[in-house]
Amino acid sequence: MKRFHVTVAILVTALALIGSTGLGAQSYDDSSAASTISSEVVGQNKKSQLPELGKAGSPLLLEETIAFALAKNPQIAAARSRWEAALSRPKVVSSLPDPAVGVTYFGEQIETRNGPIRGGITLSQRFPWLGKLKTKSKIAQSKAGVFGERYESTRLVVTSRVKQTYFELYWITKAITITRSNVGLLKQLEKVAQIKYATGKVPQQDVLKAQVEISKLQNDLDTFVEMKTTVEAKLNALLGRPPEAPLGDPEGSEFERLTLDLDSLYKLAKASSPELSLHRQLIEKAEGELKLAKLDYFPDFAMGVQYQQIDLGAPMAPQEGLDAWAVMFSMSLPIWWGKKRAGVSEAETKTLSERFAYSDRENMLLFEVKDSYFRINTAQRQIILYKESLIPRAEQSLRVSEESYKADKTDFLNLIDSQRMLLHFQLAYERALADFQQNLAGLEEIVGAKLPESKSK
Repeated sequence: MKRFHVTVAILVTALALIGSTGLGAQSYDDSSAASTISSEVVGQNKKSQLPELGKAGSPLLLEETIAFALAKNPQIAAARSRWEAALSRPKVVSSLPDPAVGVTYFGEQIETRNGPIRGGITLSQRFPWLGKLKTKSKIAQSKAGVFGERYESTRLVVTSRVKQTYFELYWITKAITITRSNVGLLKQLEKVAQIKYATGKVPQQDVLKAQVEISKLQNDLDTFVEMKTTVEAKLNALLGRPPEAPLGDPEGSEFERLTLDLDSLYKLAKASSPELSLHRQLIEKAEGELKLAKLDYFPDFAMGVQYQQIDLGAPMAPQEGLDAWAVMFSMSLPIWWGKKRAGVSEAETKTLSERFAYSDRENMLLFEVKDSYFRINTAQRQIILYKESLIPRAEQSLRVSEESYKADKTDFLNLIDSQRMLLHFQLAYERALADFQQNLAGLEEIVGAKLPESKSK
C-alpha cells in the first residue's frame, strides 16, 4: 500500500509539471494592452480632483467638461470593463485542458501470477494538434482588439456628444441673452411710441404693435429657458450626474477655420478611425477561425500513465506483489470530413462577409467625412456672412429706422421690421457658430482624431 501512495504522488507531480510548463500551450503577452489600461487608471488617479462644475460664478469650460465626462461617464466605464475582461480570454483558450484522473477498484480481485489486483489509478492529459492552441489565442487576441477599438470608439462618441451638447447649451444661452436684450429694446421703443401717441403724433396702433412684439419675444424667451433645462439634463447625463445638478454657462469657443482639405480628411479617417480598426480586427478574427477550422482535420492526442496495485498472495511467484504500470497513448480520429468541410466553408463565408463589411463601412465613412465637411464649410460661410455683412448692416438699419421714427420720417412698422431683422441675424449667427462646432465635433468622431484649426481673422 505504501508503494501505491508513493506512485500516485509521483504521477500527480508529473502531470502537474506538464501542466505548469504549458506544453502545447500558446503564451499570450497582454502587457501592452494591460499597460494601456493601467496608464489610463493612473491618469484618472492623477485627475482625481476633477473640476467642480456648476460652481457659483464660474463658467462652464469645454475642456474641463470633456475631462469630467471621460472620467465619470458610465458608458465609457462599461466599455473599458468589457475590454479588460476580453484581455484575459487569450490565456484561457491557449492553456491545455485539465488532466483526467481515474480510479479503479475491483470488487472481485483479478488473480495474476504475481498476486491479486486490488485496484489502480489512471492519469491522462489531452494535447490538441500543434497550432490549435496558438490559433485560438490569436482569435481571442483579435476579439480583445475588437473590444479595445469599441472602447476607443465609445470615448470618441461620448466626447463628441459632450461637445455637441455643450455648444447646444451655448446656443440656447446666447439666444436667451439676445432675446432679453431685444425685449429691453422693444420696451424702449414702446416708451417712444407712447410718448408720440400721447402727443398725438402716432396712432395707438404703434403702441399696441410694440406690446404684441414684446409678448411674442417674452414667449420665445420662456421657451428658450425651458429648453435650457432640458439640454442641461442631457449634458449631466453624459457627465454621469443627476439631471438637476448645477452647471455654469458655457463660454463657447473662438471661431477657428478648419485647415485640412477633403483629401487629407479621407486619409486621416482611413488611418485613425476606430471603426475601421474594429473591422480589421474582425477580419483577423475570422481568418483565425478559418485556420482553426482547417486544423480540425488533424487529430488530437492524449497521453497517460496507469498504475495497478498487486497484493501479496502468490508465494511461489518470482515477483510476488510487484505492482504494474503502463504508459498510454491515444488519438482522435477526425473521419467525419463532411462536418469538417462544412466548418471550413462556414469560416470562409464569414471571412468574406467581414471583408465586405469593412469595405462598406469604409465607403460610408468617407461619405460621412464629406457630408460633415460640407456642413462645416456651410457654417463657416454663414458665420462670416452674418458677422461681416448682415449684422452690421442690420444694426445700421435699426439705428436709421429708430432715428427716422423719432423724427416722424418713418412709421413704426418699418422700425419693428428692422428690429426683427437684427434679432433674426443675431440668432442665426450664434446658431451658425454652434452648428460649426457641433459638426466639427462630429467630424472628429468620424476620423478618430482632433482636427487642427486656424484662427479666423
